[in-house]
Amino acid sequence: WENSGNRTTWWPDYLDGGTLTLAAQETMNCFVLIMTSQGNVVYVSDAVESLLGHDQLNLVGRTIQTLVHPEEMPVLAAQFHLIIGPSGRQTLQRSFYTRMLNLRRSGTEHQQFELVHIIGHLQDVSLATGQSGGGGQRETWLMCACRVMSPLVEKEGSGSTYTEWVSHNALDGKILYMDARSCQVTGYLPNEMVGRSTYCFIHQDDQEHVAFSHKQALINVGGSSSTYRMYRRSNDLVYVHTTTQLARDKHSNKPKFLFCVNHVVDEQEGKLQVSRHQQDLMWDKSDPSIKYSMTDIERTVKALEAEGGNSPPVVSKGGMKMSKLTESCSADGGDLLSVNIPALLRVPPLLFKTEKDQWSGTSSTCHQQGAMKSHFNTGGQYQHQGQALVSSPLPGAGYGG
Repeated sequence: WENSGNRTTWWPDYLDGGTLTLAAQETMNCFVLIMTSQGNVVYVSDAVESLLGHDQLNLVGRTIQTLVHPEEMPVLAAQFHLIIGPSGRQTLQRSFYTRMLNLRRSGTEHQQFELVHIIGHLQDVSLATGQSGGGGQRETWLMCACRVMSPLVEKEGSGSTYTEWVSHNALDGKILYMDARSCQVTGYLPNEMVGRSTYCFIHQDDQEHVAFSHKQALINVGGSSSTYRMYRRSNDLVYVHTTTQLARDKHSNKPKFLFCVNHVVDEQEGKLQVSRHQQDLMWDKSDPSIKYSMTDIERTVKALEAEGGNSPPVVSKGGMKMSKLTESCSADGGDLLSVNIPALLRVPPLLFKTEKDQWSGTSSTCHQQGAMKSHFNTGGQYQHQGQALVSSPLPGAGYGG
């Protein structure tokens, strides 16, 4: 939580220094780069391989000329000089454009370069410890995020509405990430949905079989799927089919979040699928061993969070090791990656109004059209220490089990 006047900015506790950068890589089409003033690459995240086709290990320890167009070297060198910001004071923040080699599009006779936006800052590092501060010989490093500015090609006549989008949910159903394409279906901006329980947007009559599917996604390797009615911003309903899969950390195998692929189905098909889910649920409810209440889901979540929590980091390829920054790999020699990602890379925070407004930091209400009204307070069973109170304890609270 960060207080600013009468507003409170909320950051999920899963967005620490590492996962924030990992999320930035995935959502902003970028990779992390650390280089010295001499132009040597200290670290580059493995996202560079998917974006530009370069192998991570082939870049670390080599000159930046391997990656950057020769004509851009003076631009890079200028970033290590004194720069005066708009306030008239010296600034360590850097934001500039350069061209980088795309091996995926390059051939034996030609090279293809991509425009890349680099955002970062300069940091003094002790070569003895590999960290900022401390004694010994010191050097200035540029720590930055590199965003590939791929052109968007709009096909003629392709003005149709997106009907499929991706979302990430916490294990308890709280929305962590929402694809921007969802706006055309839901009417909500992604940052208006992040932090709220997914059950806030589901019709109350469909929440029971969605809770059952939620539980199945937590315990089944193959995930689960369900169809339900979702409320748009305009309070009308749309039928949505969601396939959910539990995502695990590739190193520790610890459960991280629920990966959801959502798409709109037509009303006739949606009614048929919802009816089938409800009929299947009636059969499942006859088995006393099957439990899917929110209390049972919360119990399963706690068991999953404890699972693999003590697993040590797994050594990766080529003598590289895990980094707290990207959960990927970093060069041996200490935690080199205490990168302060600038504000331009921040995930849009949720702003909660206070006192008289409907949403606040201590008590919030999730309204749905009809009889449903879910109240969030400091006693909500989904509350985690350090997180916003944005998850409803109501969906499934009275369900079987």
